[in-house]
Amino acid sequence: MLGARNNTAAAHVSRLPAEVVQDVVAQLPITHQLRHVALASKSLFSQLILADVEFARIHLRALRQRNAQWRSLWDVLDALRIRGDAFACLPLSYRIGIYAEIILESDWAHAELVSSSDFNLMWFERWPWTDGAALRMCRHLLAVPSINIASEKNRLFRWMARSGKLDAVR
Repeated sequence: MLGARNNTAAAHVSRLPAEVVQDVVAQLPITHQLRHVALASKSLFSQLILADVEFARIHLRALRQRNAQWRSLWDVLDALRIRGDAFACLPLSYRIGIYAEIILESDWAHAELVSSSDFNLMWFERWPWTDGAALRMCRHLLAVPSINIASEKNRLFRWMARSGKLDAVR
């Protein structure tokens, strides 16, 4: 009897409206654990977490709005420690979504005062890409009409060029 009840509950969960599923995921922190959530319930979360770049952007903005102390995107990324290996472990859709937000964000208020790239939140090395992923990311961003890839003095292309991702720049 208990098994039949669990199957009924599972069937109901799989029929949740997309808005509810989005609200649930938007409450989660943006970490490498998102990939585990996507794989734990493929029918509910996989497409949203692993393939929906626009949702990743919405998720990042929702976290920012819920935390008043985070005045800029740079504050959010620093507080969540989204850089280096932590960035590289995120699902590709989230890495692209975060980069989309990065290239649209105004410069970090004190970027010019920081001499070390380890502490400068604006420095491209904090968000590394493999050559192939950089190319996919640039192609995806080019296809999104709402993203001006030339914003912030061509930040996307400057960062890709500085990090040696010349195929992505082309």
